[in-house]
Amino acid sequence: ENHFFPCSGQGQNDWVKILAALHEVGYNGPFLYESAAKDLKDYKECYQSLFNQFVAAADSKWSYTKATALTLTGKVKETKRSFHRLDTADYPALPVAVKNLLTNASGIAVSFTTNSSAISAKWCVSNKNPLSNLTAIANKGLDLYIKKDGKWQFAGVGRPSADCNEDVLVKNMDLSEKECLLYLPLYDEIDQVEIGVDKNATIAASVTPFKKLILVYGSSIV
Repeated sequence: ENHFFPCSGQGQNDWVKILAALHEVGYNGPFLYESAAKDLKDYKECYQSLFNQFVAAADSKWSYTKATALTLTGKVKETKRSFHRLDTADYPALPVAVKNLLTNASGIAVSFTTNSSAISAKWCVSNKNPLSNLTAIANKGLDLYIKKDGKWQFAGVGRPSADCNEDVLVKNMDLSEKECLLYLPLYDEIDQVEIGVDKNATIAASVTPFKKLILVYGSSIV
């Protein structure tokens, strides 16, 4: 807009809506200025200010609940670290490579019910480089399933763009009570997960939807 500096107070661009639109399409590229500033540091400070306004506006729409306050399924037993499949310190004979793999959240899901019209999530993963043989979503993202007519249906994904992420998984749903399963990253350690619903919606722990658990110990070809 006339090359005004975004934080100059000039112009009528709604930067909160602009950043929200970029976030919605999963854009994670550079934020390019075509305007002048008095000092180079002003560029970084301006972007941080715009981003903070966007985050504040986004947070005002959602009510977040920690995944640990809901139902975790897909683990053989309870662990000290909620998103680890086993406490590896209890099994000193396990190979180191297997211990590292057991910190991944593969197979762990959050079971909950909600009447929200939309579902979002915040989550943090490790700073390990993404694997070349996996999609980013499989490696470090989230998968949401919702039960409809007695069958689980794929509903949306959480797209990772950094170590800590926030994404809208599904929106424009009706306000009926829905049974949901949120699967955690397939091949990375996850540190924390929060599930967001509409401000006035309800969210509650659901029962584990599986009658039995199967523990498989073997190589990647099992």
